[in-house]
Amino acid sequence: MENLALESILVSELSTHGGSEVLKRDDFEYKTLFLNSIEMDPENPRYLPVKLISDHHAKSYLKRMLSKANLIEIYKPREQVLVGYGCLVNCIESGTYEHSLAHKNFKSIADLADNIQRSEVIQVPTVYPHKDVYRILTGHRRFLAMVYSQGIEGVGQFKVYDSEPLFKKVKQFQENTSREDLDAYGKLSAYIDAKLELDTLSQARLKVGEKALTVRSQVAMLGVSAGKFDNYNVLTRYPCVVSLYQKGLSKSFKAVKKVVLRIEEEYRAKSGFDKKVFNKTEKDEINDLIYSALTGSKSTQRNIIRTKPIHSPLVVKQLLQSDITAMDMGVDWSQVNWHCSQEVDDVLGKVIKKLEQLQLTVE
Repeated sequence: MENLALESILVSELSTHGGSEVLKRDDFEYKTLFLNSIEMDPENPRYLPVKLISDHHAKSYLKRMLSKANLIEIYKPREQVLVGYGCLVNCIESGTYEHSLAHKNFKSIADLADNIQRSEVIQVPTVYPHKDVYRILTGHRRFLAMVYSQGIEGVGQFKVYDSEPLFKKVKQFQENTSREDLDAYGKLSAYIDAKLELDTLSQARLKVGEKALTVRSQVAMLGVSAGKFDNYNVLTRYPCVVSLYQKGLSKSFKAVKKVVLRIEEEYRAKSGFDKKVFNKTEKDEINDLIYSALTGSKSTQRNIIRTKPIHSPLVVKQLLQSDITAMDMGVDWSQVNWHCSQEVDDVLGKVIKKLEQLQLTVE
C-alpha cells in the first residue's frame, strides 16, 4: 500500500474509530487454499525471485525428461529461480551475490519441506486477497517448502486476512526480525519499511489532533526490545551502512553500531558543538567517515556510479521516458544528496529493482 494512500486511510479511520481501533482493524480466519492460488510478495525482504513450475514439468525434470535449458526456454526466468515439486533450479547469473544467496535459501527450503512432511506446518503462512489471487504477507519460505514437497496442485492451511492489512510492513518486520536465516540487509530493509509505516501513522495522528506515536508505542508495535529498536535506528541512520550490508558486510550489528556512535561523537568533538541532531550536510560527511571506517577505503573511490544490471528493456524505457521522481519508488527525493555518488548509486539501484518488480507483477 502506497504511503500517501495509507495516510489518507489512517486519517479517515482515526477520525471515525480512534487510535486503538485502527490497530485492531485486521480480521482473519484460517482456510485451506490451493497452492496455485497464492503469489509471492516481491517487496518483502525475505522474497526470493521465483517462478513456480507445473507439477508435470517438475516431475519431467526429476526424471531427466526435461533439462534446465528446457525449463528456461519454457518459463523464461529473468534472474529468478524455478520452484516446483522436488525442484529448486537456480537461473540467476552465476558468480553473483544473488546467485549464492539463492543457493543458501535452497537448503533452508529443502530442510523446511522435510520438516513439513514429518510434522506439517506449525506456523502457517499468512495471506490476503490481491486481485484474483492471494498474496503472501508472511511465510514465503514456508510456502515455497509446501510447493517443493507437494507441487503447486497441492493444498495447504493459511491464515487469511479479509483484506490487505493496514500495517503490512510492520507485520512482515515482526516475522523477519526473529528469523535467524535472514541476512542483515534483509532485516534492516524490513525495519526501514516498517518504520515508514509507523511514521505515516504518527503523521495521521497529528492531523486528527492526536499525539504522535511514542518510542514505547513503536517498540510494542514492532515487537522488539527497546535495545533492538535503538540498534535498528542507529544502523539505518546513514545509507552507507545499509548499502554495505547489501554488498556483503559481515560485521555484527553491535560492532557497526559502535563504529557509528564513535564517529558521531568524534565529529561532535571536532566541530565544537554538542549536537544531538545533525543537518543534512553533516550527515553526508559522517556517512563518508563511516564508510571509510568500515571498508578502509577513501570516499573518493566511490565517485563512479555503478548501475546495477537491467534485465528488461521496458525498465530502460521507463527510466528514459518517465519522470521517475513523480512515481512512488519508496524514495524521499527531497532528501537525496545528488552530490554523493554512493547515495545516488543506492537510489538508482533501488529504483531499478522497484521497476523490475513491477514488471514481474504485470507479467
